[in-house]
Order: sequence, then C-alpha cells, then structure tokens
Amino acid sequence: DPPGPESVILRKPLERVKRAQSKIYEEDDINIWDDDSKIEDTLIKESDGQVKSGTFNRFVELLTDTRSYRINFVKVFLLTYQAFTTPKQLLRKLIQRYNVPRDPQMSMEEFVKYRTGIQNGVINCLKLWVTNGDDFENNPHLQKEFMQFIHTCVSHDNPQQYRILRQKLLVVRGMVQVPVAKKEDVGTPPLKLPPNLSPNATLFDHGPPE
Repeated sequence: DPPGPESVILRKPLERVKRAQSKIYEEDDINIWDDDSKIEDTLIKESDGQVKSGTFNRFVELLTDTRSYRINFVKVFLLTYQAFTTPKQLLRKLIQRYNVPRDPQMSMEEFVKYRTGIQNGVINCLKLWVTNGDDFENNPHLQKEFMQFIHTCVSHDNPQQYRILRQKLLVVRGMVQVPVAKKEDVGTPPLKLPPNLSPNATLFDHGPPE
C-alpha cells in the first residue's frame, strides 16, 4: 500500500506545509461545509499517493476522517500548523467540522452514523491537541472558546467525552493535578533463620529454609 499523508509531513513537515500557504489563505474564510472546490484542486498528491500540499479545509478533513484515521498525521500537524494559521483559526475550523449539516439525500440513520463518525474524529483531534497543552497555556481566550464549545455542543452529544475534554483543559489550567498511581508497599518479608544457628555459621553451612 502507498504510504499515507503522515509520511510526507513527518519527512519534511514545515517545508510541505508552507508550500500550501497561498491556497490556505485564499480559502481561509470559506466554511468547511460550503467549500465546493474540487478535491483534486485542493489536495495535491505525489505520484506515489503521498500528500504534497493542500488547503486548510482539506487538512482539517484529513485530521477528522475516522475512516482512515492516521494518528501520526494528526500529531505532526498539531506540531506544525502554526506555520500557516493560528490556534484560534484551527479551533474555529474544528468547530465548523463538528457541526455537520444534514444531506437531504441521506436517511436519518445514515446521517446520524455519518455525523457521529466525523464528530468522533474532531473529538480525537481535540484530545490530542489539549493533551499537549502548549497552545492552551497562557491563552485564556483559546481556553474560553474551547470550554464554550465543549459545554454547548459536546456535553449534549457525548457527555463522557465532554468530561474527558473538560478534565484535560482543567489540567492545562493547573486547576486539576494528574493523579499519580501509588505503589503498594508490600513490606519486607520476615527473615527466617534455621534452628540452632551457630554464631560462626556461614551461608554454606545450611541449605535453603524449609
């Protein structure tokens, strides 16, 4: 199988991302669900299938696509995205992606399955992002928008994931400490000595204890 997008970004992360800057800036104000540009024009691949460049919207789609989820791609993107955008813009794009509009051609069952998959992809990306913590530290505005989003949307759609995301943000804020597992003190086993032990005995004078 051809290598996935993460192999390209891992190889030359900043160089690859910067090559897409002009296209990213051109479509910066387009809502990800209103972007009707052709994928071949906004996600360019090498002959071997590796991603060469793309727009911001296309990268966010890759980040949140659980059908072909690539955790290395997500991790490296989160380390390099500030070469072409800001944390505020990334959060805004992820919120756009989370709010999936219904395709009138889909049945309700199909839509719920499709929406849940994308929302799970957004949540996975958010968890990795906030776990790293660097972008959220000393950025109260980003923290506030993040908390408002998960409280307004995620708490209703997925209460369990909401609690996880909230806990991770509170850790970044220093309001909650990461629990450290305590090692159980099993104590030192009592020393068993052979009966009638001579004061001048050595280990070679006796066999193992019964």
